[in-house]
Amino acid sequence: MFMNFPPFLPCSNRRRLDPRKQDDGFTLTELLVVIGTIALLAVTLLPALAGTKIGTKNIQCLNNLRQLTSGALMYQSDNGTISWGQNISQLWMATLRSAQISGAIQLCPFAMAPTQGATPNYQGTANNAWVWAVPSDPNNPNSPLVATNGSYGLNGWLYKYTGNMVWINPSDAVNFFPSATAIKHPSQTPMFVDSLWPDLWPYQGGSPDDHNGSWELYDDNGRANAQTARSIDQGMARCCIARHSGSGPIGSAMRVAGRIVPLWNGGVNISCADGHVEPTTLEGLWSYYWNANAVPATRPTH
Repeated sequence: MFMNFPPFLPCSNRRRLDPRKQDDGFTLTELLVVIGTIALLAVTLLPALAGTKIGTKNIQCLNNLRQLTSGALMYQSDNGTISWGQNISQLWMATLRSAQISGAIQLCPFAMAPTQGATPNYQGTANNAWVWAVPSDPNNPNSPLVATNGSYGLNGWLYKYTGNMVWINPSDAVNFFPSATAIKHPSQTPMFVDSLWPDLWPYQGGSPDDHNGSWELYDDNGRANAQTARSIDQGMARCCIARHSGSGPIGSAMRVAGRIVPLWNGGVNISCADGHVEPTTLEGLWSYYWNANAVPATRPTH
């Protein structure tokens, strides 16, 4: 007598035939756990990734300043004196372009584009580049002018002083550095800095810039293009901007027009005459030897 047994089935087939063993995928609870885990990771990692991006841009800005300063020092060494910038249509931009320095390094990653609608010569802001017209041929000052953008300003006391600098009070001629050897504190003498304008002259008249005690850390209330001799707006106000911070550019949040004591957040990057670069707080801007006779001080608050 023989018994009838069901045919042998592979394990996988037997599982499919048994409804109790069917695989219905993830349960709702399991899906919610996965989604929650992903959300938690995103909340944890995104700020860190954003911080990394900000740090990368800060490093790029410092590298830009390092390259600009290196090119300036090479030019200075080749010519034996600080003689560039005598032509107002060239300033330092055309000179360094003629020395094969890339125009791209003139732009801070936090201030790449000019204000919408800006035309030469137009100032920048804490997060916008300035616009200036320079000769299309750096070696021919009479060539047609073209617009160039930049985010950094040269310490104007490094220009070679000439009597046709109508925006400089003649009594301030003694504050210019006549030669590289006249820079007694190269590691504390600024060369390039984040700025609203291509150049600046802090400590005019030999005293610390006080700007009447009022500072607007975004665009100097639109007055950074001042050309009047000893104007308070062509000094420290051009670089006293809230461009860099640990959490990124502060920008228009620092519009504090009319406030006598604004919030001193953020800072700028700066290069010095010895070639090194460093970040500095806005308060720290007064601690440098900006010109041949400047004495480091603290920010006046009156």
